[in-house]
Parts: sequence; structure tokens; C-alpha cells
Amino acid sequence: MVTDGRQFGGHDPARCGAGLRSHPRPWRHSPRRPWHVRGVILVDAIIGAVILGVALVVIIGLSGRALSSQSRGQELQVAAMLLDEQLGLVTMRGADNYAAAFPAEGSCDAPYQDYRFKLEFSGGTGGGAYRVRATVSWTTGGRPRSETAETLIAPRTEEDPVRRPETPVSRYQ
Repeated sequence: MVTDGRQFGGHDPARCGAGLRSHPRPWRHSPRRPWHVRGVILVDAIIGAVILGVALVVIIGLSGRALSSQSRGQELQVAAMLLDEQLGLVTMRGADNYAAAFPAEGSCDAPYQDYRFKLEFSGGTGGGAYRVRATVSWTTGGRPRSETAETLIAPRTEEDPVRRPETPVSRYQ
């Protein structure tokens, strides 16, 4: 008989207390679990899978909502920018006869041709301020959407003033 430990798979019984164990690897010959323990483990696995499935459904639903909220926010940002642009043009050109000289309704310039604008003017009599209402509308997902901004714009008291300084400004000193 070989006593150098090779018969035990490299395990030397002299160094490790061979009298304490009946077999060098007891986990290989462990008895089977009782049937009720195996059933509990199966139920635990099924419950864990169901909880994981519910969590995944919730996460997928939340990510879908997040994407739709992000696209809605982007549309609102574009609409606000276009409203600001239209009201800025009215302020720059004057509300007095804006509708006679420029379009008060139409499609926005590229790349925002899917958006439409409409300007409505009221007031301005007797030197009072004009009430200007700008609306930008668009369609998303088959549903019409729109945003409106309203402001007061003072009438122009004179034609375009000369805004050049009397003396030239030297920026290099």
C-alpha cells in the first residue's frame, strides 16, 4: 500500500488527522436532502423568478415613460424657441402694421417646418400698448398640440432711429 498520500487524491492523512474523518472529501457523499426541503427551495426559486419578472416589467414601463417625457420636453423647448422668435420679430419690426407687411400665420422655417405659427394683434389705440398673442402648433403621435404666449408691446413713436454713435468707437487702445 502506498502511504505518500496519492491514494487519497493528494491528501496526506498523516498531516491532516486521518482519524477525524471517514473520507477525505465528505461533500461528495452527502446524503440527499429530504423531499420537503427540496420543495421549499423550488418554491423560493419560483417566487424569486416572479419578483424578478415584476421588477423587469416595472423598469421597462418606467423607461418608456422617461423616453416619452424626454421627447415631449424637446417639443416644448422647440415651441418656446419659436414663440420667442416670433415675438422678437414683432418687437423688432413694430406691432403697428406688422400684419400688413409680414405674414401673421404660416409654417415655421426649416428645420421646423412641422410647426406652424399664428400671431394675433389687439389694442394699440390712442398710444396704448399692443396685446400680441403668438401660438405655435404641431402634431405629434396623431394628436394636435399647441403653446401660446401673450405679451404687451409698446407702439413705435418714430421711424427707425439712427443708432450710430456721434464719435466712432475705438476698440483697440
